[in-house]
Amino acid sequence: MRPSITIPLPSWKLLALTGLLGFNQCVDTITIDLDSDTIDNLVINGKLVKGNPSYAVAIISRVIYYNPGNENPLNVKYVDIVDDLGNRIPMFRTEAYKYEISIPQNDPVFQIEEGRRYGIIITTSEKTYASDLDELLPVTPILDVSYSVGTEHLFESNGPGYDQDVVNFSASSSLIDLNQNPSRIRWEAAYTYAVSDTAHKTCYVNQSIIDDQIRIYDGSSVQAAMVNEQLYQIPVSYDFAEGFYLTLYQEALSVSAYSYWEKVKTIIERNGNMFEVPAGKIQGNLHNEADPSELVFGNFYVTQQDTFRLYVDPADVGNPVTYCPYGPYVNGERIYTECAHNCCDCLRAANSTTTKPDFWKK
Repeated sequence: MRPSITIPLPSWKLLALTGLLGFNQCVDTITIDLDSDTIDNLVINGKLVKGNPSYAVAIISRVIYYNPGNENPLNVKYVDIVDDLGNRIPMFRTEAYKYEISIPQNDPVFQIEEGRRYGIIITTSEKTYASDLDELLPVTPILDVSYSVGTEHLFESNGPGYDQDVVNFSASSSLIDLNQNPSRIRWEAAYTYAVSDTAHKTCYVNQSIIDDQIRIYDGSSVQAAMVNEQLYQIPVSYDFAEGFYLTLYQEALSVSAYSYWEKVKTIIERNGNMFEVPAGKIQGNLHNEADPSELVFGNFYVTQQDTFRLYVDPADVGNPVTYCPYGPYVNGERIYTECAHNCCDCLRAANSTTTKPDFWKK
């Protein structure tokens, strides 16, 4: 008989399948049926990205962990990035479950170079976990990113639904790397939009695009030098009213890293529900060094990224209504409400700044 756990949603933390730490804010509770042999299993998801500087990030938790008062839930002592020469560099805990490190390009001890292999070692008070070493491959370039505006009909459970204007983003990418080898790639994206508050201050808000889709492509599976894919669809809203930049990141994946993301993609598409237990059992390249039979979920990989930014002009998407002034409507006209939401100070918005990004040319 499988046990179950009932968790008040404002406090529980669940490791999502894609390696992202999900934080849900609801007022209800949820009961999840679990296999007793998976509740306490370790989940490690992370990557090392070559750049200037290079950086590594890792999320370390359990399949289900419910103890909000414990700031170091796994009693982790050390988290290190290692290379194929035996060098180590420590990561630092920046949040309860998150470890990070920035590595300068000219670091005298730990250098990130194409063709070499890297991994992660996690030392707790009782055990040591390690990943297989992953090879850093050259990344192929993003050739172009474009967008088009369309309309989607969205359905409602208790009504006929409604039409929503959307912006569809597509990318063209090379599939052959500098060594003339086919490339396996993964895409992720973020966006930055401008918003002006009622004090006539302009903020730039940065948002990562996090959804339930895994965007990967195996260049070795086709006889083609490039690929064109529609990757993202974003509803038209005030985010586009004062200027909008999409930032697309393209990662080079090793065979093992691609295999892991392919498993995640297959299970998400099959189940469509991240709470189903079989979907949580995704093993990557991690193991308990003293007990290889212990199930360790997640994956650690090394990559480098190509970046492409695309500006969307408000006029191209119908000049959406600006966020501020925010307030009630009378006869279709919006009336200013003092200090409504973020309109007194747009810096209240998460991940906002008044410093214009270097790439913002408009």
